[in-house]
Amino acid sequence: MTKEGAEKSAEDVKTFNFNIGGFKTIVAAIKVIGIPGFLVAFISTLFMIYGTKAQKREFIDQYILFKTDNDHQTACVIVIVGLMLIILITSVWFKRTERLMKAENNRIGAEKTKWEQLWFDKKLNSSKEID
Repeated sequence: MTKEGAEKSAEDVKTFNFNIGGFKTIVAAIKVIGIPGFLVAFISTLFMIYGTKAQKREFIDQYILFKTDNDHQTACVIVIVGLMLIILITSVWFKRTERLMKAENNRIGAEKTKWEQLWFDKKLNSSKEID
């Protein structure tokens, strides 16, 4: 690895505040992929690590290839409902996060305007009216 590559890797680690094996790693993963994505990745990882070969084969046959012993397509329904729930939860999560970020941005802008007006002793037109 070159010196530039090592510095880039170090910068990536600083940016996401990774602490291998710690709580910060989990928080960073949730920030990047959201709670539903993290849960899917976490459960999939546990399954891949601790699942037996027969369990993995059965899972692929039943939930990915939809091979069932009976005519009931419960596996298909479970997968579709699960994916719809993940999409719904992700949508709600990101809308809420966006609303909170906009509110914080507006608060910071209003605070900045207030301090600028106090500093310069004149009315500025850079943001909404402040109280």
